[in-house]
Amino acid sequence: MQITVVGMGYVGTVAAACLADSGNDVVVIDINPTKIAQLNAGQSPVMEFGLAELIAQNVERGRLRATDDLEHSFLVSGSGELIEPTFEEGYAADMRRELVKQDLREADADA
Repeated sequence: MQITVVGMGYVGTVAAACLADSGNDVVVIDINPTKIAQLNAGQSPVMEFGLAELIAQNVERGRLRATDDLEHSFLVSGSGELIEPTFEEGYAADMRRELVKQDLREADADA
């Protein structure tokens, strides 16, 4: 299966690595070029026990990569504070703005 994960925070990065390790082809989308470069180099952009190995293995196998191209099918947002997890509207709003910008750029290119 081909899966796109939007957002390379703790939730998105862990989900992407696990989905890739389960045999799926996973593309992770983020707006942070440093995180994109780290993941594509087989390094974890976040600290989580065992994650670096999963990312390295699956990037090497060609199952996991990152980009800033906003094709979307699975949206992951920040999980808020550790004490009281809440949905962070700011992350979702930022992603919506980026999706709209991408759509506008594509429309201009097609015109």
